[in-house]
Amino acid sequence: MAAAAVLAVTLSAVWAYSQMPVPEDIKYTQTKDQTPVTFSHKTHQAKNPECTACHVQIFQMKKGATTEGKPIMVADLLAGKYCGACHNGQKAFPITECVKCHPAKK
Repeated sequence: MAAAAVLAVTLSAVWAYSQMPVPEDIKYTQTKDQTPVTFSHKTHQAKNPECTACHVQIFQMKKGATTEGKPIMVADLLAGKYCGACHNGQKAFPITECVKCHPAKK
């Protein structure tokens, strides 16, 4: 009986999670000499649907709170911070493939 109750609660939580809307894209404009980056929650969530994969260990839940409005620097990425936590060439393409995030200037 207890196992059935646990299963019911678990399934309810999974269903509720699946109904959550995907957050909007985030545009990072403080990129110094590079073009702005548009972060797609939809693309990243397709690769790893768990919000906790990024939040709150790598990024805070509030837009802009992680970096406190400061630009994300290449040194931070190379140190495995922010996007560099996954974009290291093992989990995801490396940060050296700049144009995948920073589109060419028009």
